[in-house]
Amino acid sequence: MKVKLAAQVLSRSVADALEYALHHLKHPKFEGCEATILFLKRFNDLFDVLNSRNFFGEGYKSPFMEKNKTKFFQLLDETEAYIRGLKTSSNGELLLTSQRKTGFLGFLVTLKSIKSLFLSLCEGGDLKFLLTYKLSQDHLELFFSAIRSHGGHNNNPTAKQFKAAYVRLLAHHQIMTSDSANCTILDDTNILNVSASKNTYLKSINDSDAQRDDIDQ
Repeated sequence: MKVKLAAQVLSRSVADALEYALHHLKHPKFEGCEATILFLKRFNDLFDVLNSRNFFGEGYKSPFMEKNKTKFFQLLDETEAYIRGLKTSSNGELLLTSQRKTGFLGFLVTLKSIKSLFLSLCEGGDLKFLLTYKLSQDHLELFFSAIRSHGGHNNNPTAKQFKAAYVRLLAHHQIMTSDSANCTILDDTNILNVSASKNTYLKSINDSDAQRDDIDQ
């Protein structure tokens, strides 16, 4: 699934376009789309909160910190209540009890996790703010995209091919992505990057292991 396309559709700009067609153009085909507009705005704001990646971001794109905790918690609580109240259009069944519940249950778990992480790491820990994009699965998805790109047209590598691609990425290259990847790079997070210079920390560990081996012998 193209996650980047889903994020573009569930956006405030699409909601504004629907509002314009409904209220200004008075287009008959857009009558009754108020629920869709609310849905788009809710998830647009939720995406912003869950993808903060810049300390200087504004609004819901700002990092999760003490000064905006009340505002963010209110949004998360309201979104949780909104998701729990969603119903299917066919028979009015609650979405969370229907066969299409998986994605929305995932959102509820994410909301609970973000709040717990903030309370644990920022209020009860040493962090002053939380950049939620760092917790995203995008980094893993970009890594898998890089692995697939090393296989040419074969996107199901064998264990040997995966090992070879993994070693090459680990030792020589930054993670890169293609235009056809499932998600796009949004920040400069380094993944599996090893400097050409010697790693003194690893060297000290290896030296200590070697000394213990000599003593045992």
